Order: sequence, then structure tokens, then C-alpha cells
Amino acid sequence: MTPLPPPFPLPLPRVAADSSAFWQRHAHAVLGRILAKHGDLTPLRWQLAPYGCGVLGEIAAPPSAAAVDIERVFAEWVQALSLALRPAPKRHLLAGRRVDACHITITATLPGPRKDTA
Repeated sequence: MTPLPPPFPLPLPRVAADSSAFWQRHAHAVLGRILAKHGDLTPLRWQLAPYGCGVLGEIAAPPSAAAVDIERVFAEWVQALSLALRPAPKRHLLAGRRVDACHITITATLPGPRKDTA
């Protein structure tokens, strides 16, 4: 399995604890505004960056999900947040942009070919 590129710029700079807390609170506020505005979309698994201001949304589809359904959810979020598509490894989707000084990234992993067990 090819790993996804890191969702947040690496290496992550070390910042003072008070600065890190400020940016995490800011990322939390940005995520809150996104969820308030787009509550009608399929929920994602969300993470905040440990340093700086970054929010990662991952499409957490069950193993039985079809690629077309994952792609549809990804496209809905990309359109809603006006994200730019980014290069990604095979069977992965990646998009992002800066929103209010916070880097927003959405990712998805598409299922591989199904193997019949008959």
C-alpha cells in the first residue's frame, strides 16, 4: 500500500507552547465554521495539526464502500470548500487550500480490486 503524503507541511516547525495552543484554537474555530456551514454533507473523520494551523478531513468509508461512492463524497467536500486537487498516490484522493490562515486538507483512499473468495 502506498502511503499518503503528509497532510501538513513537514518538517513541522517547533513553536512555543502558547503559540501552538493559539493555532490549535484557531484551527478548531475554522473547523467549527466549516461544520456549521456544511452540516448537510457526509461527516468526515477530522484531525487538527499538532503545530501550526492545519485541519485534515478523511473520508472514513467502510471496507464495503464502492469507489464511486467515496469519489462522490470527496467531490462534494472539494466543491463545498473550493479546494484544489493535489497529486496523490494511486487509489488516493487529495485536495486542499488555505482558509483563514489555516491549511485545510481532505483525503480519501479508494478500495483496490475486489478478490472473489469463491
